[in-house]
Amino acid sequence: GQLHHITTGAAYEFNVKEEDHAFNQRRYEALGNLVTDYVYDLLEKECGLKKRTVPLDAHSGEPTTSIFHSEDAFTNDKIVILIHGTGVVRSWTMG
Repeated sequence: GQLHHITTGAAYEFNVKEEDHAFNQRRYEALGNLVTDYVYDLLEKECGLKKRTVPLDAHSGEPTTSIFHSEDAFTNDKIVILIHGTGVVRSWTMG
């Protein structure tokens, strides 16, 4: 897939300010966070999945991540696992 500007239809471009990489990076990260929030919201509301932070027994400061699971994930004979990427594009790269 590809992101497009909602008004112009133009494909997403990283370099909107040629000489300002820091601005372009901040813009990219902000967009990534918005897309992540949107995808996570869809997984919960449209797919009925539950969000859970793992590991369950993580201590303060210990790295964690989120998983999404169906209500019967821990009792069902079969499951599907989607592993998301890392960084700002984590929700864009499910595999």
